[in-house]
Amino acid sequence: MKKLLVAGGAVVVLLIFIFCVCIGTVNREVTLRTGFEASEKNVTISFDKMWKTLANQAEINEKYKDDFKDVAPELVEARYKGGTGKLMAWIQEHNPEFTPAMYTKLMDSVAQERTVFNREQQKMIDYHREHTQFVRKPVQKMILGMFGDSSELTISLITSSKTEDVVATGKDDDVNLFDKKKPEKE
Repeated sequence: MKKLLVAGGAVVVLLIFIFCVCIGTVNREVTLRTGFEASEKNVTISFDKMWKTLANQAEINEKYKDDFKDVAPELVEARYKGGTGKLMAWIQEHNPEFTPAMYTKLMDSVAQERTVFNREQQKMIDYHREHTQFVRKPVQKMILGMFGDSSELTISLITSSKTEDVVATGKDDDVNLFDKKKPEKE
């Protein structure tokens, strides 16, 4: 009777252990899956914020440039109108300035926003990698197949056609940033 009781107790302990392992495995997969899904949303809002910020700054710069083009000729014309003889007096006046600072700020914003966006995509890649490794392991795959979701996640990275072409061909020969036509070889 004692042997039967000990064997029964051992079976119960083993079943509790297996149950805990199964629950832990399913919980870990759910944690990784929801982390990945949240990361995907962060990438989306990061991309949206990046382009809205850059578009707004570029729009402001364009508006300032257009306003400056409208005002500058009037300032010069008003200065010389009537032959007052004050040819160089305009130098002492405080006229609107068109400085490169606006473009420097836009360049800085581009770099900052792209860095934030890149970081969010890297987080998403890390979640994807961790989840994929977890669900591919034989024990976890078996447990998740019985009690959870053992399917792998699909990742969609935001990239460019140029990058996809470079990855496909393994070559990046076009290093000209300003799209000038290269002279054709004769």
